Amino acid sequence: MSDINKKGIWNTSIFHELYGMNITQNIISPYNYDLYSYIPSTTINSCINPYLIKHSDFELGEKMRIILKIQYEELDSSNTSGTFKMWFQGAKKNPDGSNVWTGGNDVTGALNNYQNLTDVVLSQEQGSFIYNTTFIISENNYNTYTGCNIGIRSDYSNGIGKITMYKPIIFPDKYYYLETDSIIRQGDDFLSCEEIVEY
Repeated sequence: MSDINKKGIWNTSIFHELYGMNITQNIISPYNYDLYSYIPSTTINSCINPYLIKHSDFELGEKMRIILKIQYEELDSSNTSGTFKMWFQGAKKNPDGSNVWTGGNDVTGALNNYQNLTDVVLSQEQGSFIYNTTFIISENNYNTYTGCNIGIRSDYSNGIGKITMYKPIIFPDKYYYLETDSIIRQGDDFLSCEEIVEY
């Protein structure tokens, strides 16, 4: 309890309260955008990678849940230079900070397996979708790399449509349950408190 000071705030790197109702591991670092929007170019390999997961912030073999909202508008397959495609893509991070793009990573693989992103953004002129799935970083990736990115790649967009990624919520899956269709809460094992006052 040495981290608690009189009339102070107990800061911990393990848990923090997010959006007032979820306790999530603080593993989205150093990129911490609340949302990130971009208009993909008309060429191939148009990318954004706004979020980074640090492998050291959770235990190897622990099942993690990711909840990620995307919003899209005016994306279509009208580019005559090639067939439009969009999917989640992210590098693995070497200890020196460099990116390794071969083989993808476990998080983006889980997102792509949950729902095809091309199908989502072409389903209507504008809309939003919530990815809600789980992942486990494989032993080789956990032990070899320091982390991995969450991003999006597209080929042959129309140059007009926009896609937005909202900051993902990531936490141990054992604390997840769906209270209603619109409310997600953590389990009852933890207490979140912004201030402890000593009298």
